[in-house]
Amino acid sequence: MIEGVKVIPIDTKKDDRGYLNQIPEDLIKYERIYSITNWSKDTIRAFHKNINEWKIFFVVKGSARFIIIDDRDPNNILKDEIIMSDKKSEVLVFPPEVWNGWVSLESGTILLGASDTPLAGHKDERKNPHYFCEHSIAGQNKYIRSIEEKGWRCLWE
Repeated sequence: MIEGVKVIPIDTKKDDRGYLNQIPEDLIKYERIYSITNWSKDTIRAFHKNINEWKIFFVVKGSARFIIIDDRDPNNILKDEIIMSDKKSEVLVFPPEVWNGWVSLESGTILLGASDTPLAGHKDERKNPHYFCEHSIAGQNKYIRSIEEKGWRCLWE
């Protein structure tokens, strides 16, 4: 796993009313909490990184494939892929300076995100044309991931 990236299991409390997931308070100092919904399966949200910001994600509904690229050492670019779903309660932690993106594996996927940076201070985001794509792929089209000079990029066929 890439340094600083963590997948942390969440204890789920279940009873006859349903279930309760509580995200540990000590993962990061929360300044901002937000949700992201992808209406369609195969919607891609990628690639960006933050210079100083720590973030966490929790899949509330559906499932997602996260792609992570670490180019902090240009001589040793690392990549990782993590699949998360509402069927297995986990929190994904992203450190600063790590490229990240995700694709919904089911329609109606919802993520809960938290950041240690308030929205007003959220000015350290970087997007890279080698990594960046944000596109909803309809019908039977597939997304393909490939490695180019510096890492992942999105292609459509």
